[in-house]
Amino acid sequence: MKSWTLRFEPGEGPAWMAGREATVFAELGAEPAGKRVACCEMKTSVAEEGGLLKCAFDVRAALEVLRTESYRLPAKPVTRFLPFHYHHIPGGVRIKIGQALEALQKQEFPRWPIDPSGDALRWLLGERGGRWPNGKSFALVLSHDVDTAKGMKLSRKLLEIEAKHGVPAVYSFVSATYAIDKPFLRDVIAAGGEIAWHSDLHDNRIAFEDEADIRRRIDAARPFLDEFDVRGFRSPSLCRTPLLLRIAGERFSWDSSVPDTGPGGGCATVQPWRIGKMLEVPLTLPMDADLVFRRQKPVAWAGAWLDKARFVREVGGAAVLCTHPEPHFSGSAPAWAAYDDFLKRIKDLDPWICVPRGIDARFKEAA
Repeated sequence: MKSWTLRFEPGEGPAWMAGREATVFAELGAEPAGKRVACCEMKTSVAEEGGLLKCAFDVRAALEVLRTESYRLPAKPVTRFLPFHYHHIPGGVRIKIGQALEALQKQEFPRWPIDPSGDALRWLLGERGGRWPNGKSFALVLSHDVDTAKGMKLSRKLLEIEAKHGVPAVYSFVSATYAIDKPFLRDVIAAGGEIAWHSDLHDNRIAFEDEADIRRRIDAARPFLDEFDVRGFRSPSLCRTPLLLRIAGERFSWDSSVPDTGPGGGCATVQPWRIGKMLEVPLTLPMDADLVFRRQKPVAWAGAWLDKARFVREVGGAAVLCTHPEPHFSGSAPAWAAYDDFLKRIKDLDPWICVPRGIDARFKEAA
């Protein structure tokens, strides 16, 4: 799909677009009359006349391309083709493979760690963000994907750090792979947190099943989903297809499988939106896995998260963090120290700290 670059004129557009560009997937029509607000090379793409913005392209359709990621084919991880579960490969070895693959990546869009393309389009549509409870300018969601039995055991340390700072989090569990520590899940809920489903098997295949098999896998998890009032979903390794998200929307109130930028694409917006009745809460802070694959040590993680959170605050969106309490990701003393440091420093930015069902309720109130 062809794209072009939108640049705001100096002094025009939102302040957070200064020095940044937006990638637009849309046909560019005749130049609108009026004062130039934004351009594509030397051609006016957005103009202002009489206090109204006029665009040379279909802004809403361009935003939908990003939200649905229809500018790309769904990325299929090589792990789904292995004759055995990829977790049988030691975590340290998987890290080395991930780092090697990351070094070979040539993804030009979306840019990492910030790509404002979708939010620039939302701004043109008048969707300016920042309308969060208690006058807060942005929301913060803390989430953890518990992929294995080791992650299950190490999750309590994250909960202890959150209790120290008095903040809730959402924990996503794989329901048919390891023994679920039900007392721990109840402790998460008692602390104001939320439980989400991370599929039945972390095999990276559910997104690429046919409709009947996706439904079968969700139906098989119903005892777990019902027991813990599970309303949210995140696909393993963020593998996602339009079919999976459509079917997930029949059972779940919210999904958080789409990043704003990477891996394998992204929506390029830090604002949640609806997919039918289901709220999509995009992942917007760099995942611990992304940072590890980019060879960043835990001592640098809090700074990376805070840098992105400052951008999210400017836009008025939702800063959504995902970590994994696995030994090779966030299940170690240096990673715990980074998380503790982040929770201490993020309060200076004054976010509305919530779980996804809180954002879903907020959006329903505003509808």
